[in-house]
Amino acid sequence: MAYKIADNIKITEFFSMFECIRQGGYNFKGEIHDFWECLYVQKGNVCVSGDERVYNMGEGELVFHKPLELHKYYVEEGSSAELFIFSFAMEGTLTQFFEQKCFKLNDSQKTVIKNILRFIDIKNSCYPENDFIYTKTLENLSKSNVHMQIMANFVCGLLLSICDSFDIVAETMNDESVVFSSAVKYMNENIGRSLGVSKIAENCCISETGLKKIFAQIAGLGVHKYFLKLKINRAMKMLKEGNSVSDCAEMLGFSSQAYFSAAFKRETGTSPGEYKK
Repeated sequence: MAYKIADNIKITEFFSMFECIRQGGYNFKGEIHDFWECLYVQKGNVCVSGDERVYNMGEGELVFHKPLELHKYYVEEGSSAELFIFSFAMEGTLTQFFEQKCFKLNDSQKTVIKNILRFIDIKNSCYPENDFIYTKTLENLSKSNVHMQIMANFVCGLLLSICDSFDIVAETMNDESVVFSSAVKYMNENIGRSLGVSKIAENCCISETGLKKIFAQIAGLGVHKYFLKLKINRAMKMLKEGNSVSDCAEMLGFSSQAYFSAAFKRETGTSPGEYKK
C-alpha cells in the first residue's frame, strides 16, 4: 500500500536572507511586500510590530510577517540584538497557520536554524568574492539548483516542525502597545475615511502628543504616514483582487485618482496600474 505525501508547505522562492547585529537605538522604519518574512532573534531583545500587533521578542523567538503586512522593528537604547532575517514565498494548505503569529522555538527548531546558518556559511566560503557575511547568500546559492533546494528543504522542515510542536509568544500588552493596537484597529475599521490625528487620538482616549510619541516609538512613523501606508496596503490587496484604480481611490477615501496614484507610486515604487498588471 502506498501512502501519499501532501504538499502542506512548499517554498517556491527566496527574496532575502541575512544576519545582522543592531545596536540600541536602531529603528527600522517598516515595509510592505508581497511575500513572507521571518525575523529570528539569536541574541538580545527587539520590539517588533506587524500591523496592529506588538511583540517584545527575546532570544530564540521567531515572528512571521504575512504578505502585504506592514511590519517594522526597533532595538531599545542601551541594548543590542543579533538577528537572522529571511523572506520567501510559499504555498500549501498550512500557510495560513503562520499568519499573525510569533513562536518560541524549542531546542530542535533552534538546531534547524543553526544548521541553516552553518550551511550558508559553508557555501558562501566557496566564493572568494563574498565581501561581507551573507550579503551575497542567495546569489551564491542560486548558482546551484541543488543548494537552493537544500535551503528550501531546511526552511520547509523548520515550518513543518513549528506546525507539529509550537509555543506561541503572546503579544505585548503594556500601555503603549495597547494604545498602538487600538489606534491601528480604528484606522483599519475606517480605512475609507480621511481621519485626522485628533480623531484617532480621541478614539484612543489619549492626547495627540501622546499618540504621536507612541507611533514614533513603535512604528517609527507619524500617525498620518502610518494611516497612509495602511491605505496603500489595502489598495495592493484590492488591486490583486481585480478592483480598478478608480474604485480603489474612491473606496479608500482619496480626494482624487491622481492623488491616489501619486501616493501609491511614492510608497511602492510603481503605479497602481502597473501593479495591477
